[in-house]
Amino acid sequence: MIIAHALTASLSLLLGAFQLLRPKKGDRFHRMVGRTWVVCMYVVCLSSFYVQEVTEGFSWLHGLSLFTIMTVSLGLYAAIKGNIAAHKANMIGSYFGSVAAFVGVIAVPSRRIPQLAMNETPLFFLFIGLIVASATLFICGLYFFAKYRTKVINARKVA
Repeated sequence: MIIAHALTASLSLLLGAFQLLRPKKGDRFHRMVGRTWVVCMYVVCLSSFYVQEVTEGFSWLHGLSLFTIMTVSLGLYAAIKGNIAAHKANMIGSYFGSVAAFVGVIAVPSRRIPQLAMNETPLFFLFIGLIVASATLFICGLYFFAKYRTKVINARKVA
């Protein structure tokens, strides 16, 4: 469960940053990346309840997970209803909350990520490289799929 949590958390951090930095919003590609990000955020939040190693119980991070489930859900609902301002506020807030959680996790030296970085530095950077490469390939795949779907839909409209 920790591996699933760590991988989806890493992917959600990268996808969220990508969405925030991407100038064009609201197109098919934005929606595809956004849906993926929402699924990742739900997996991260739900899997966090199985990660209780440091505190041997629930901590402020678990409270943040509950709050994030609410804000992501509100942002998703706002997007469906066309309330772009509420969508934007909830999603940006959720993203920066996940960044804060990540900083909180790596700030504790006894956690696995800092331990790996200090004791197995080459392996740590290999993992970071693999996560970034995987996220990049994933985003490229979504981009080409969205482009293909748009072509297919436009061809159907013309025919």
